[in-house]
Amino acid sequence: MASALIVLALFIMFVIGSFNYLTSLGNPEKIKKAQGTLKYALIGFIFFISSFLILNIIDILFLGGKGKIFEFKIGE
Repeated sequence: MASALIVLALFIMFVIGSFNYLTSLGNPEKIKKAQGTLKYALIGFIFFISSFLILNIIDILFLGGKGKIFEFKIGE
């Protein structure tokens, strides 16, 4: 569920950054702000993908690759 919220937030950031870039009308200040939004959205996407891949690698190497690293259970 957290992954879905992260992907949704990143998508919204991309849409807002793209909209601001398209509607900047050549204003350098607005273009810089829109590029900043897009840059941070891309950095967030890279962090999200890299953390997901690191967790999958840990799962394969140490837990047998059964996907149990993403199952959170309390009180077993």
